[in-house]
Amino acid sequence: MTYNWNWPNNVAQPCVVKHNYPVPPLPTLTAIGVGEHYDVTPTYDRISFTFTGTFPGYDVLWVSQVVADPSGKPVPLAGNDFLRIHFTETTAHDASGSTVHTAPGSHVGFKAINSYAQAGDFEGVITFGVSNYRTVTNSNPQPPVRTTEVKTSDGHGQYLYIVAIDIKNRGMGGNPVTP
Repeated sequence: MTYNWNWPNNVAQPCVVKHNYPVPPLPTLTAIGVGEHYDVTPTYDRISFTFTGTFPGYDVLWVSQVVADPSGKPVPLAGNDFLRIHFTETTAHDASGSTVHTAPGSHVGFKAINSYAQAGDFEGVITFGVSNYRTVTNSNPQPPVRTTEVKTSDGHGQYLYIVAIDIKNRGMGGNPVTP
């Protein structure tokens, strides 16, 4: 576990995880996954990001709006609460295009993860936004978050580096409108 349950906007304990490694090559994002975890206490929803090479650095922050890198334009996400995830010294593309080969649809429909969207892959920074519907719009603080890292084998002699971001789903209203 790299960041235990806490509010990532807490200036005394922000959710910032740094890794030191020689570059290049940059860690490369290859897969995104989501899951609901209602059989544990506390209950939570998870979004995970799988990289090759090594773990990237990252930070997580609740924001009023997710903006695209580098344009600064708002990223359309259904919901009234937004978690911004920045991965640093990494990439999600190569000369052939996107390196993300596995990902769920952008509308997830969980309590704490209604939808997600990539908001940038620019100059070694990948940005994602995750949205949900809060029972009380604009209330503070937003749900606690934790991050976990797992290094696993890909079964072919290489390693995969997974960054899992968990969001407590207690008090979340779910999607009020089914798309």
